[in-house]
Amino acid sequence: MQGCMRKLKLMVPKLRVQKRVKELEFIQHVIEYIRDLELILSEDESYTPHSTQISPISPHLDSTYRP
Repeated sequence: MQGCMRKLKLMVPKLRVQKRVKELEFIQHVIEYIRDLELILSEDESYTPHSTQISPISPHLDSTYRP
């Protein structure tokens, strides 16, 4: 579970800059970020989930990445 939390922390901009965050606050930031992404996608009329492949923008987001 800690590994998943570390990956999420790297993905959510507000969490990257904070050293320590309470678990509830962490989850609230993640939910807020997901809602922001959904809003962006809903505004993009050309978006179709089946025709888009998402690739990691950072090696830290790749599940096969090992430092």
